[in-house]
Amino acid sequence: MIIDKIRDFLYEYKFFNDNNTFINVNYLGTEIGDFSIEPLPVSPTVKTYINGDKIKRYEFALVSKSSFNEDHIKNIENCGFFENFESWIEQKNDNFQLPILGQGMESRTIEIMSNGILIDESEMVRDCMYQISLRLTYYKKKA
Repeated sequence: MIIDKIRDFLYEYKFFNDNNTFINVNYLGTEIGDFSIEPLPVSPTVKTYINGDKIKRYEFALVSKSSFNEDHIKNIENCGFFENFESWIEQKNDNFQLPILGQGMESRTIEIMSNGILIDESEMVRDCMYQISLRLTYYKKKA
């Protein structure tokens, strides 16, 4: 499954590796530091070749549960995570170090669709959700 291969790829990011972070799929837990990959609605086929091979895309958001408060330092730290993550994705893409998808499929690009943004906050419990949107473009050989 594509989402599983994306998850494996994201585990290569130093932050996730160093902090022994679990990345869930379609479920963001309640603890600060939880992460989830959330598929985004998109037409998956970009191009179909005459032989039936396809160029496809898979768009997803990496969502995190973070703490926040009126202290700008913590909020800047939250934004900094996503800036660093974006740089890592760009570096991986530039060096063609892309997700390994399996038989009959080959990654072409992985790119940032929107930078890390605050999408939900709860002042009562002082936590928030950030998300960054990405797109994986890949080649799929006709089965």
